[in-house]
Amino acid sequence: MPTWLDPQDVTFQSAGTAGQPVQMARVRVYVNDFNVGEVDYLKSVAAESVQEMRFLSQNETASRYGPTGGQVGIVLVLKKVKSH
Repeated sequence: MPTWLDPQDVTFQSAGTAGQPVQMARVRVYVNDFNVGEVDYLKSVAAESVQEMRFLSQNETASRYGPTGGQVGIVLVLKKVKSH
């Protein structure tokens, strides 16, 4: 498993203001462009259902999804289900 999927190994830091301690950036997960929660959500997703997975920086996440309070993003695109 890539280390950026393990919440214990997340080392992204949010730049604080002068005199404030540096805080770890929270990770937000998006599935097919819908916010589904925090990184623990990934445990419920079957690997074979994932078409694409991307990591977004704080700036990329804010640009794509609006103000996020400095959160980084993991974006999943699920495979399309074939109908018979």
